Amino acid sequence: MLGWLCWSEGQERAGRAELAGLPVLRVPVRRKNGTPEWLLRRRVRAAGRTLARAGVRRVILPEGFSYGALLAGEGVFPVETLPLWRSLAAELAWRALRERGAGGEGAAVCADTLTGEVRRTVEALLRRCRTVSLDAPDPEGAYARGLRRSLGAALRTGDAGAEVRLLFVRRGPERAGDIPLYPGAEGPKAALRLPEKWEARLPEGTQREQIAAALLAAGRLRREEIAIDSA
Repeated sequence: MLGWLCWSEGQERAGRAELAGLPVLRVPVRRKNGTPEWLLRRRVRAAGRTLARAGVRRVILPEGFSYGALLAGEGVFPVETLPLWRSLAAELAWRALRERGAGGEGAAVCADTLTGEVRRTVEALLRRCRTVSLDAPDPEGAYARGLRRSLGAALRTGDAGAEVRLLFVRRGPERAGDIPLYPGAEGPKAALRLPEKWEARLPEGTQREQIAAALLAAGRLRREEIAIDSA
């Protein structure tokens, strides 16, 4: 089960609830104007202990939540959003290319291995972009030759000249068009829009990318249903 930590102005108990159709353990943390910082931190720690005792290790958090280290100390961590952003990698690159006026030119995918998600990203880009490069191991060019046969598309090697780079692994030096998708990187600067049936069920003040990631992981939401706007 997931956790849902939310701010509350009154005295509320933790309990089972539903968030956008997902079963969660809702743990309210009392916060009012003028609540001392030391007291707020103590309450967040107590919320972390409540979640941990219930066996909850992943939690959906309020927007702008800055007490993640306190929860981590109790063994509780935010819902992982990296799989969500990686599933949207091709769309992120396409949006970035349009914003830069590149018109579909110069997208590169950088990775250490040709995982399934890297391959899906490359193939999605080849269907939309005129120039796609791959900076990843491709022994004897077998993957590139297979794409030429199946899609009739040529895949360049390396990332030289790419307007936008999708970084499934850290690559330096940094460039203006980089989209970091490696562990520990800050998420892309993009706003997500979900189908109306989900938008109507999203509570105000909760991190929507975490909810979207949880819905995607649970099979309640398809990648194709998520739209990306400028942040």
